[in-house]
Amino acid sequence: MTVRIASAAPDPARVVAALPELVAGLPSPLRPVAARMLGLDAELDLVALDGEGGAVVVRVAEPGEELAALGDLVAQCAWLAPRLDDWRRLSPGLGLAPERGARGLLVAPGFGPRARAAAGALPGIALARVLALEWDGRTALALELLSDGEAARSARRPEPPEPARSAPAPSEPGAPAFRSGLRDEDLGLPRRPTRVAPRG
Repeated sequence: MTVRIASAAPDPARVVAALPELVAGLPSPLRPVAARMLGLDAELDLVALDGEGGAVVVRVAEPGEELAALGDLVAQCAWLAPRLDDWRRLSPGLGLAPERGARGLLVAPGFGPRARAAAGALPGIALARVLALEWDGRTALALELLSDGEAARSARRPEPPEPARSAPAPSEPGAPAFRSGLRDEDLGLPRRPTRVAPRG
């Protein structure tokens, strides 16, 4: 039996219908909890939970629409995150962990370099390529995870501040020194009279 990848991209409606089964078959399976529910001015294709109770919004992109779908996915995750605590209260048996926020999984037949670069810069966003596999006149869909969205990006740690440098000693005794080492004369200020100790 020979299995090959179909040349034509799978129909997006078919992909959306198959999402619950597809995400459940990922290497780190997702548990579907809500399909085709109303989100932020649009329908969410699927909301699932990861193994630790974190919410994952799954969005299917049509060919050539990956960047627009990525922007929509980020907006939908931002919309869902503050509502997760209400979901947990309404359905405590769901196993939802609102403190984990909402991540996103963008599903498409392929991703161009701009979509990959944009997704790589967004923490919590993963990409998965949907494949149509053909054999013996039958077709099946499969997901190939391209990025997991969990990889910790190495954030630059701020370098420790340099120790404060002491101001250079004033060139003449009694001249006030600023932090930068400037004196009154350098700033054009009148010279302060020098105090003379009274003779006694």
